[in-house]
Amino acid sequence: MLCSWFANSLDNPFGLTSLILLISKPCGIVSKPVTLSKMVQKFKLWFDLTITKQSGLSIMSYYPQFLGMWENLATLSPLESCQCANGSLILSLFNNLKTYQFLMGLDESYNTLRT
Repeated sequence: MLCSWFANSLDNPFGLTSLILLISKPCGIVSKPVTLSKMVQKFKLWFDLTITKQSGLSIMSYYPQFLGMWENLATLSPLESCQCANGSLILSLFNNLKTYQFLMGLDESYNTLRT
């Protein structure tokens, strides 16, 4: 029930992220020791991803900028190493989150694409 509430809270940019963290905790992905500097870097990347907007850029300029932040996050939190039963689900949720954040960051002229 809790996971369902999180999944349905996509208006909240942290809803899907929280669901991913809930599922990934048993995998050991989030329970491994992390240095403070890595935690700060991850927080900044998550924050930047949440607020990044196209802001008049062409999609050819916006997408590489957006994708670069996701690639930086992947180097700090590699998910490919997860071999648990939820591993493919977690990767799928991250890919969906990436798509949602990209679409939410597009300018209003792309509203029809978002629906």
